[in-house]
Amino acid sequence: MVDVRPRIEAYWILGSLPPDNMLKKARRGVSHMKEKENDPMERPMQGRSCPFLGVRVEEGLPRVVDWEDPLATTGDLPTEAIDPRAYGFKFKLYRATTVTGSWPSEGKQHGHLFLHTRELENHFRRIHGQLNVPDAIKHKALLATFTQAMAHATYLGFGPVTEITYPLVQQSTFTDGQRWILGLYQLNTCALHSERAVQNPRNNILWLSEDQHLFECVEAGRVKGLNMSLLTALVAMYLKKGVPNPDPTPYLSFKYVSNHPASEEYRERFHQYYLRLTSNRPLARERPEMYLWEKIYKVDFNTRPLETPRRFFENYYKKEDPGKRPLNQHPPRYIPKSKRKEKRVKFEPVIDSEQLYKYD
Repeated sequence: MVDVRPRIEAYWILGSLPPDNMLKKARRGVSHMKEKENDPMERPMQGRSCPFLGVRVEEGLPRVVDWEDPLATTGDLPTEAIDPRAYGFKFKLYRATTVTGSWPSEGKQHGHLFLHTRELENHFRRIHGQLNVPDAIKHKALLATFTQAMAHATYLGFGPVTEITYPLVQQSTFTDGQRWILGLYQLNTCALHSERAVQNPRNNILWLSEDQHLFECVEAGRVKGLNMSLLTALVAMYLKKGVPNPDPTPYLSFKYVSNHPASEEYRERFHQYYLRLTSNRPLARERPEMYLWEKIYKVDFNTRPLETPRRFFENYYKKEDPGKRPLNQHPPRYIPKSKRKEKRVKFEPVIDSEQLYKYD
């Protein structure tokens, strides 16, 4: 299966990072947390990879090296605990989504080969100079390949608590049509939280080839100087066969949502709702916000004690965080009498995380 410009997103927890000023201030305000003011913290990270072409198959690629190999167990890796904003990353209000480049209803789920452009070179050359262009390609290759492998691992049920039971391999290329860089990534661990951010027995490995030209030029409709070794390597990446896995999802109880015993109508509705959530399109209703005067007169200085608390950040019996409301807390839809299959059922079932569908 070939996809044009698939969208791949991965979500993970990165640990052993220095705390920000807001967290330090919150810890100082609690008596038993003052001693832990400068302790490291964990941050949610969201990665995105947008190749211009992707190939998916039914079976995953074979491992490159075993977990007992010295390359996967040893290595001089940097362990500096630096805030991600120091590398140019920014905070953004974003729904934590995991998209593997295809939707769950499709059959061929394993990424086989992803082709990326090299448009990033012009941007770095214009801002940072020609010397930083090779490093920019390496950074893009590292983030793109890790995001692709991490998204697929999360889709299979692996994460910070459920460590992967077998390595995942991803093939990628970075090209402008003439120049090519081949990449191969093996994900050996996805536990990056504070307990195993540095002390981890496994290393993730990325192999990158040298920058090569597929051909020298095109004159009079003919290709001159064709690099046959590079062409052979590209064909071998495309024709590489996968390895069958008898149990690819050992931690998932429901293997696929399509096998759930719910009716076809509600399964289709759940699927459409899932697509809308993972698309991260802006909602029709704006997100509630705390205005500046509320922060000054209600939060920082309580100068309105007699005012009835009704806002989402105030303490009252109906308080709820709008950013943490699960799907089963949304009001169910009313079913008109003419469309009811059962007269006593007046509302549609709500989406529940354990039962998938649940009547109130």
